[in-house]
Amino acid sequence: MATSQTQSPSEPSKISPNGEALTADAKYTNKQVRGRGLSSSSPQLEEVPIIYHYLTFETELPAPTSLGPAQNGSAAPQQPDLKNYVSPFTWSTPRKTFTTWLSCAVTVVTAYTAGSYSPPSQQMSEYWDVSQIAIYVGITTFTTGFAVAPMVLAPFSELNGRKPVFVATGILFVVCQLCCAVTRSYPGMLVARFFAGVGGSTFSTMVGGVVSDIYHTEDRNTPMALFSGAALFGTGLGPMCSGFIAQHISWRWVFYVQFIDCGLLILAVTIFFKETRGSVLLSQKAKILNSWYEAREKVGLVGLEMVLDSEGKKQSQRIRWKVESDEERESLAKMIGVSVYRPFHLLLTEPVVFFFSLWIAFSWAVLYLSFSAIPLVFTKNHNFNIQENGAVFAAMCVGSILSTILSIYQEKVAKHYGNLSSTPEGRLYFACIESALLPIGLFWFGWTSFPAIHWIVPTIAITCATMGIFSIYLAVFNYLADTYHRYASSALAAQSFCRNMLGGIFPLVTTAMFNRLTFAGASSFLGGVGAILTVVPWILVFYGPKIRARSKFASIMIKFADFLRYGTLRFGKLGRIRKLYPTEFLRHHPQEQTPSPPLRGHPLSDPFIFFAKSEVCSPIFIIATKTSSTFSYIMTSDLFINLKAPNGREYKQPIGLFINNEFVKSKSGEKIISINPTDESEITSVYAASADDVDIAVSAARKAFKDSSWRDLPPTDRGGLMFKLASLVEEHAETLATIETWDNGKPYSVALNEDVGEVANTLRYYGGYADKVHGQVIDTGPEKLAYTLREPLGVCGQIIPWNYPLAMGAWKLGPALACGNTVVLKAAEQTPLSILYFAQLIKEAGFPPGVVNILNGHGKEAGAAIASHLDIDKIAFTGSTATGRQIMKMASINLKNITLETGGKSPLIVFADADVDQAVKWSHAGIMSNMGQICTATSRVLVEETIYDEFVRLFKDQVKEVSKVGDPFSDDTFQGPQVTKVQYEKVLGYIESGKSEGATLVTGGEAHKDVNGKGFFIAPTVFTHVTDNMKIYREEIFGPFVVISSFKTEEEAINRANDTTYGLGSAIFTENLTKAHRVARKIEAGMVWINSSNDSDFRIPFGGVKQSGIGRELGEEGLKAYTNAKAVHVNLGSRL
Repeated sequence: MATSQTQSPSEPSKISPNGEALTADAKYTNKQVRGRGLSSSSPQLEEVPIIYHYLTFETELPAPTSLGPAQNGSAAPQQPDLKNYVSPFTWSTPRKTFTTWLSCAVTVVTAYTAGSYSPPSQQMSEYWDVSQIAIYVGITTFTTGFAVAPMVLAPFSELNGRKPVFVATGILFVVCQLCCAVTRSYPGMLVARFFAGVGGSTFSTMVGGVVSDIYHTEDRNTPMALFSGAALFGTGLGPMCSGFIAQHISWRWVFYVQFIDCGLLILAVTIFFKETRGSVLLSQKAKILNSWYEAREKVGLVGLEMVLDSEGKKQSQRIRWKVESDEERESLAKMIGVSVYRPFHLLLTEPVVFFFSLWIAFSWAVLYLSFSAIPLVFTKNHNFNIQENGAVFAAMCVGSILSTILSIYQEKVAKHYGNLSSTPEGRLYFACIESALLPIGLFWFGWTSFPAIHWIVPTIAITCATMGIFSIYLAVFNYLADTYHRYASSALAAQSFCRNMLGGIFPLVTTAMFNRLTFAGASSFLGGVGAILTVVPWILVFYGPKIRARSKFASIMIKFADFLRYGTLRFGKLGRIRKLYPTEFLRHHPQEQTPSPPLRGHPLSDPFIFFAKSEVCSPIFIIATKTSSTFSYIMTSDLFINLKAPNGREYKQPIGLFINNEFVKSKSGEKIISINPTDESEITSVYAASADDVDIAVSAARKAFKDSSWRDLPPTDRGGLMFKLASLVEEHAETLATIETWDNGKPYSVALNEDVGEVANTLRYYGGYADKVHGQVIDTGPEKLAYTLREPLGVCGQIIPWNYPLAMGAWKLGPALACGNTVVLKAAEQTPLSILYFAQLIKEAGFPPGVVNILNGHGKEAGAAIASHLDIDKIAFTGSTATGRQIMKMASINLKNITLETGGKSPLIVFADADVDQAVKWSHAGIMSNMGQICTATSRVLVEETIYDEFVRLFKDQVKEVSKVGDPFSDDTFQGPQVTKVQYEKVLGYIESGKSEGATLVTGGEAHKDVNGKGFFIAPTVFTHVTDNMKIYREEIFGPFVVISSFKTEEEAINRANDTTYGLGSAIFTENLTKAHRVARKIEAGMVWINSSNDSDFRIPFGGVKQSGIGRELGEEGLKAYTNAKAVHVNLGSRL
């Protein structure tokens, strides 16, 4: 089952109302679509939408639905072999073991190269006639390449995988070994060594990544110990072998041997090493599957059987896979920039990274110092030759082997007896003791480096010091990885840079240090420094949690890691969480009552969602999401809830207040219940804002308005955020439409194909205007430059209605954001759900915190608090005229800029020369669409008396034929329920009023109970013989309710149309365009439709006159309501 799905942005509105994209057994030719439920007139293949699903390793791949022969007898493309595209975590133990040993082998070779350079140094010094210290610069250039290359190469492995980088750098490594062997110049040797370091760096730094790719955290100790041991073993093996070669052949064969060995090993890597980067494997799997689907479609085989929910419901779809990590990935240039910048940022700002880098840099410097110190000491004290000096380095190999074995078994023993802490500090317990072996070994080496003492004694000291270095190396790797998690690679890159740079410097000063301080003095000095640095792990063991708590990067990361790994977390007042389950587990095991094991191996995505049971509260969901700098806990069950809509779509519904890009509880804890108007059942409840919550939201909006992240954002970039938001709306179209239908009652087909599309189009339209809002230069003469600026108003309060929650939100947010304002928007208490889901997309689009804040709440409290708030600069309201009057009064407290779109009782005039058939259809759509809940609904139809009877008859037929009342999720439903019981009873009340006042009921006039026996359904109602003084003629009803009256003359029609306190919309039907324009000028309304009704457009101004509102929304006019004009006068010469 796919983790999520989105609709292709190119065709967001082609899904049928019940959510079906393709029928089962769908087969396509290039000309038409055939299959069950599809006729020959069905759309062409390219018109059938592609449904995009996120692919994970756990996704169960769907079976093809087109099992018959391919078109024209073509062979069906063979299904691809995907056995190599599984999660590396699930590899067999032998495969993991082979990969680990192969990786360790290349680590040995890399470390071998670092150490093998020292023994032939005297020969190279004589060959090029330079000092031995100058030869040791080759070690420095090698470590320099080793230090800097991973910061640039690591992003390539993130994008393309481990293997391509290994192969490419491995070839460079081998070539550089050959260059070292054949070079005739000293500078050539230094350059070749630098690039050898570059090539070899990946086989050390990225092998840790390979281990992380295939082993879970709790299983990594053994492979990491082998890796660390390999690094030190190779460091000792290099001088041991090269000393023998240099003694018996020549220095060039030291590099020839490496060229041969490395070449064979890189060949083995090329042949046998399999890609371990999970995200890369998943991307490759998606591409292979998508190519197969495309190949199938080319021969007419289309459709795969997708499982839609846990109940096994299936649907045939035309699909493609995409991978979430591909969408989250930054550009390569940015990845390299971050890879270079962040390690140094952590090094300079994180004490843990700084002191660990210092600790391991010193130990590594001692390791590299040995390349020159051992030959110096053993030659002078014991008269060793090159081969014998090299043999001393066998002590390093022995030390690394002993340390590796000890590290593997000591952790197993500690775990067996339960004495190993689950915190990162648990990684340091052994290091606190074993790291002391480094200074002990140094003191031992110095105090025994005398001719009178047998050479084996200082040699054993080298083994001791090596074991200390191993302990430090492994502790640093594990602790930084456990502490910084997603930033571990940067933290490790910081220490790698430090240790390699310092390691490259120490060999240059060794001879001078040991000669001036004496062997004992130099070793004692180094031992003293090492002893001082051994306090680093002790400090962290005792104070690590406090230090990490102060770390911006580590504090929340480590809490979350504990939560994932061990199932316990201190979370506010919840107490210690004892039971923890992935939500997918609970979906299939709702009866589970036993404590869960640690979440080992559970695939994680962003956001991370888990179910937990606490000691002191009811079961909760805890969700953490990755942000630019950290993980943050943002949701519990009080703020999000899993819902399954009547059409089968499952999604996570926010129920909190959206403030500062986060969902939060209301201060009072009060909630509003959202009711499904189709069956009167409770959907969920959402938190209701109080005046205190409004204060918090306004403060966030004011702060965001002044913050440079929004205030100084280039207008083009501001528009870019709006474009991104529009695209996200299209991606989430099906979910948004589902929520809108469920919460509001409108037909799903309308919500999906009209409303959601209007939201995206409106946002995109105003996004294009963001960098086109400007003033003008006014010519007043040569002595003055005068110009105007169009500046944002500031914080805008916006109150939207319940009939079009998403569309009205877009109408208001679009121009406000385009002009650079910030917003506090209140959803209608009747329909809060869809706009809350939309709020998530605002954050995902990248809008800075506080720019858009969305509150639920009652109008009398939250709405009133917004209207009267002294720090809000503008109010935009859509709703009833009565409420609009109150809004005006409250807004006057600080003379707010105001836009009102209020009630209407719009007339529709049909003249005798009109196309009656078209007039009937448009007038029906103008009042019966959206259950009549449209502010511009043409609810008063005035028909010229000569065609009146015909019109009424045809209108009644139109209602009977088109206005099917039913389940809003059904394909053929035209009219759903009224939005609430209050509105339902209000419309029924007007029906009774019409009957009692003597109007003629033509059709409807009652509740519609044929859907499910419940719900707020009203039969489409038509009254005729209505007089102008009747309530049903004069008052706004807001339901599927129309009055039809006759007129004799054009003048009468105009007078009666204007005889209302409203002036929002109007419509005229006539074939005489002269008459149409004449009447349009005389109608007192903000909008006039000629030969249509209610076909508004986001590019055209919308608004009314009289008591239907103030100001205009939509179109270019809509921008004027959200800017101030500032005049600037520049004196160019006028003097007093």
